[in-house]
Amino acid sequence: MKFPTNRFKQAITGGQRQVGLWSTLCSNLVADVLADAGYDWIVIDMEHTPNDLAAVLGQLQAYAAGTATPVVRVPWNEPVIVKRLLDLGAFSLLFPMVQNADEAEAAVRATRYPPHGVRGVALGQRANRFGRTGDYLERVEDEICVLVQIETLTALAHVEEIAAVDGVDGVFFGPADLSADMGMIGRPGHADVCEAIRAGAATARAAGKPVGILIGDEQQAIGWLREGFEFVACGADTALLVRGADGLLARVREAVDDEPPGSTAAPLCQATAGARHWPPRSRPRDGPAGDDCMDWITQPGNLRIAGLAAALALLALLVVLRLRARRALPYARRAALLSAAERNLLAALREAGGPEVQVWARVGATDALGLRRGTRRGRARAAHRRIAGTRFDFLLCAAADTRPLVAVQRGERARDARERHLERACTSAGLALLRVPRHEAYDAEALRGELQPYLETATAPEPGGGLAGRQEPIIDLPPD
Repeated sequence: MKFPTNRFKQAITGGQRQVGLWSTLCSNLVADVLADAGYDWIVIDMEHTPNDLAAVLGQLQAYAAGTATPVVRVPWNEPVIVKRLLDLGAFSLLFPMVQNADEAEAAVRATRYPPHGVRGVALGQRANRFGRTGDYLERVEDEICVLVQIETLTALAHVEEIAAVDGVDGVFFGPADLSADMGMIGRPGHADVCEAIRAGAATARAAGKPVGILIGDEQQAIGWLREGFEFVACGADTALLVRGADGLLARVREAVDDEPPGSTAAPLCQATAGARHWPPRSRPRDGPAGDDCMDWITQPGNLRIAGLAAALALLALLVVLRLRARRALPYARRAALLSAAERNLLAALREAGGPEVQVWARVGATDALGLRRGTRRGRARAAHRRIAGTRFDFLLCAAADTRPLVAVQRGERARDARERHLERACTSAGLALLRVPRHEAYDAEALRGELQPYLETATAPEPGGGLAGRQEPIIDLPPD
């Protein structure tokens, strides 16, 4: 197993825009919802939330299958918590309140193994897939992304030296704390704050480092991206939930607060603003609203929709009938559809079986189960559900009573779901499964030797009936 590339680090160092989101709800379920929303990166915040290591682990697992790269903001620039997060598999870390180059270097050292850092070595943890990632120790430091956060005037004064630290991969500006330090708390979008951030970003960019920011205003986020910021978080999950919940409640209450209970000013059954709904949302038994709903289909435009629906239903019926007819193809037509190699195998099987055996080609497993005599209806239905869609290449049956004896499949045994369904079908139908190599020609004598134990019962009555007593093993023919 190879160590994966950090897509987020590769993107920002390559100058690609990365649109992100801040997550503070401390929930792996929320992470599962956000993972496939399409964001490029999502911050798991540990500084201003009750996130602990267990909560972060659950969120990392949820984001692993999504489009967004998780970036964990550590609670503080402290090597022990950094070590534990790295062992959990957090490869992108955001360090808050970095004030100078020394603190930036400390952040980098916390992510490096000795002699370049102070991270302890654990050879079996989630980050290296518990020892399965063979090149983890060689590549991990190249893939870890270290972001430092500039949040004070002191840090702004040292941006150049902070950005120059080897191992710092990006410079992130925090306008909330910066506005507080500038005496304008609660006004992160103030013009003076924005100018200070622009100046700091220009300095960091001159040092060759990508820059990012978190801003809760959609238009400001777009503006920062247009100014060249490589990674911008345009909101937070808590803000989305608050605005969505408050807005929904406000709209519903505004619509009904001025109406008395039981008002019929807007019948539920009527379409609003000329919109068409099918089927109608409700249909009272009588009254004007019910008449309006029942008249829906008589409108010219709706007649066309109903006609199209009827045509589609007819087409679906024709497809079903065609498929049923294909399943019912007689033996002669099925044989005509076989390849040359399959026809050779068919001839060899017929010669090996003799007159007491019928050989059928391309038989569905449910059809084979239906040939069993004495199968109870309930058991047959349950077996049909388990093996539906499975097909045998050839099926050998007793000529006297069409009782299935042996299923024949070409090719080697595979380790996949289709193989499991095939074996389950044989068990359900009480069949032996004979596997033959894929050849152009087949030896009837060799096949007769393999099939003889199962063909001896072709003229004998079936003991017990149904599925009882028919649990032959699955056998394979070795290749020539």
